[in-house]
Amino acid sequence: MTIRIKKIHEDDISKEICNSLRIESSIEQMIYNIIRRNISVYQPCTRTKLINSVRLNLKPLEDTVTKEQIDKSIDDLIEYGDLIYLHDAGNEDQLDYSTYRLIPCFPSFLILENMIMLFGLNKRDVLPINQNLKILVDYDGVKRFIRINENNKLQISQQLIEQRFVEIKENDWLKKPHAKLFNIIEWDKILDKSERTIEINEDELELYRVFKHGDSGEIFRDRMISPENLNGKYVLRYKERYSEVKYFYCDFTLNSKIKALDFSKFVTAKLTDRDFGWHIQILIDKHKDPQKFKIQDNRVLFFFPVPSWIKRNLMLYGKEIPKEENKGCLFSFILNEEHINIVKKILIDKYHLVEKQ
Repeated sequence: MTIRIKKIHEDDISKEICNSLRIESSIEQMIYNIIRRNISVYQPCTRTKLINSVRLNLKPLEDTVTKEQIDKSIDDLIEYGDLIYLHDAGNEDQLDYSTYRLIPCFPSFLILENMIMLFGLNKRDVLPINQNLKILVDYDGVKRFIRINENNKLQISQQLIEQRFVEIKENDWLKKPHAKLFNIIEWDKILDKSERTIEINEDELELYRVFKHGDSGEIFRDRMISPENLNGKYVLRYKERYSEVKYFYCDFTLNSKIKALDFSKFVTAKLTDRDFGWHIQILIDKHKDPQKFKIQDNRVLFFFPVPSWIKRNLMLYGKEIPKEENKGCLFSFILNEEHINIVKKILIDKYHLVEKQ
């Protein structure tokens, strides 16, 4: 008996996995859909368990798919709305993300001008619709959508409702904070009323960083400085050993203790304290040197982290570029040419950014 051994390449493995998931042969899509499938099985589960289960599924591709890629893909799915955080109501420290569990969003859809965006999944299927609708679904990065026109919009949306999808409105999906929280004066009032204080010991200084006031054109990591001998209000970034990064809005006017505002009353299943930290930093910079974006070859480039609702807004008009393809910026989105002016107006008028010339 002759035994033949055939060498299998990583591309062959990824194609087989993509075929089994009924998606295009793309590593990016494969990771998104394996995460979706795993969360539907293991829900509710911690982020660590989800990452480990996906890595186990992708064991044959461990040299191609990194833990960082999986981690970033989970962030993408949270920003998009397929995954949400389930809060532990019994936990007094709402910012302790180690107590949070991830769950899939319920099946829902959002009607836009020329497409219906699809969110959520259930235990039966990562895309719980019948085959007639499945063949209409397109993928673009993390987005799943059905292209529509005036003739079929009502028919398709009615079919989705019949299959237990819930229609949501654009503002419900964006999950922006209340309009009054787009004013730094309002945050200062909330901070002034806060009774929480943080005491920074000298031997723990390396765990804390604040974002210095000044040139917002700098790469954001260059703006992170030690909180020694500061006076005024800053966004504080605190990284405990072996745990999540936490963000606070702080008044450095006390001696050994700093008045601090955590965001436990504001975080939701979609919004974390990180979102509010970056949001307040934009409001601080607005009055000093506004944060900038740049339009270049149908791409919008960012040099500083932004809250998740800004990224969700950008998803309506474009697709985020993979991290390894970003040169000279933190992240970027590619846009259709007809959407460039729309996006510029949103970023300037709604989110207090300015265009870099």
